[in-house]
Amino acid sequence: MNGAAWRDLAILTLKDPAQAARDLLALQLGRNVLWLAFALAVVLNTGAQVLSDMMLSNLTGELPVLALPPMAYAGFFTGAILLFVSVLSFVGPKMGGSGRFNDVFVLIIWLQYLRFVLELLVLVLLLAAPVFGALIAIAGSLVGLYIMVHFIDQAHRLNSLGQSVLLLLVSIIAMAVVLYFFLSLAGGPIVGNATFV
Repeated sequence: MNGAAWRDLAILTLKDPAQAARDLLALQLGRNVLWLAFALAVVLNTGAQVLSDMMLSNLTGELPVLALPPMAYAGFFTGAILLFVSVLSFVGPKMGGSGRFNDVFVLIIWLQYLRFVLELLVLVLLLAAPVFGALIAIAGSLVGLYIMVHFIDQAHRLNSLGQSVLLLLVSIIAMAVVLYFFLSLAGGPIVGNATFV
């Protein structure tokens, strides 16, 4: 696929996310290609986040409270995306889905490229028209959620947007449980520690 084809796919994703998902799944990309695409997506989104921090620092005179080093951002993006894909791939079949890891992976990777483009657009708008940029960021998040629901539906062949929403909610809860478990192991029992504060 050339640049024009990817541009057309991006437009199709906004107009008809279900068809865009079917087109992406039909590519049947190999595991090696997916991992390379994923690595590039992480690098691009890390760069966009670091650039965002730098721009906000120049505007406000100080770094954002949650600003992190580039490697920390890269690690966070990598872990969060892989965890989300893994949970969706595991929970999906339990709720009537039939998607494989690669099916979910390719769609979530594509969403990361769209996220990168949106973030660059928002950064430019924040410099020229901050209020408009903030509105675009909010609108982009809502549209992204809409696309995500359709992508989950297509990845798992659910044929039900309602069930896709439920699967998304269950996956988010499962992710929270997994993160709580690992944080508890890393920091000790949270409740027990609170006793000694």
